[in-house]
Amino acid sequence: MAIVRLSDGAWWKLVPTTHPHPIDPIGVSCEHAYYSYANQVLRVRLSSLPPGGLP
Repeated sequence: MAIVRLSDGAWWKLVPTTHPHPIDPIGVSCEHAYYSYANQVLRVRLSSLPPGGLP
């Protein structure tokens, strides 16, 4: 899975450490990305991501 910032093409690959359940993207807002995992909703704050890779 990856998050791509459209304004400059920076990207982040999200790799969970260990998971027995699939992680499915739900949506994205200006501040968070949302994922479904093991019947829970995970919220990732976009501002907490490290500097992204370049295209």
